[in-house]
Amino acid sequence: MSRNEVTIKVDLKSDGDPPQFDLTPIPPLPKWNSKKNDFAFYNEGEDGFLLRFTLQGNALGYRFPDDEDEALYSALGTGCPEIPGQWDQFEANNVTDKNKTLVVLNRNEYEAEFGYTLRVKKAVGGKIKWLSLDPGGMNKNGSTRFVDVSQLITVAVGAATATVLVLLSFGLLKRKWR
Repeated sequence: MSRNEVTIKVDLKSDGDPPQFDLTPIPPLPKWNSKKNDFAFYNEGEDGFLLRFTLQGNALGYRFPDDEDEALYSALGTGCPEIPGQWDQFEANNVTDKNKTLVVLNRNEYEAEFGYTLRVKKAVGGKIKWLSLDPGGMNKNGSTRFVDVSQLITVAVGAATATVLVLLSFGLLKRKWR
């Protein structure tokens, strides 16, 4: 199997507290939790995701650090991690493109809510200023496909009809006439 490949454009709007930013995945990912930067990951039969978080424009002078372990913190559960470490299902792979792109492997082997923090930095007055961006995610399992309710109803009606026809053809379902 191959992995779903998604480029996620990171548009840094301000470096206030909290920072303002937008994430735009290409191809699109479904929203999760009704928050603009939280996404649900449905594998669609593939082997997880290869995500490329790419800073757009000059990104207010920020770049990902050389060390991918400093660029991403991730953890199982709610909330965004503030300490170093990565959950084994959502791990940084490398930093590329003159530190404008962070490549992340999302194995998505089982359904789980998780938090992650993208960390960028810039030099300001001889010091390093770090900025933490805190989107969220929901893995929806390796074999789960995104289907809508109408598809489920169609399958259920078809299965019920087929069951009745099989029972009738074997004489297991007889109608009594009076």
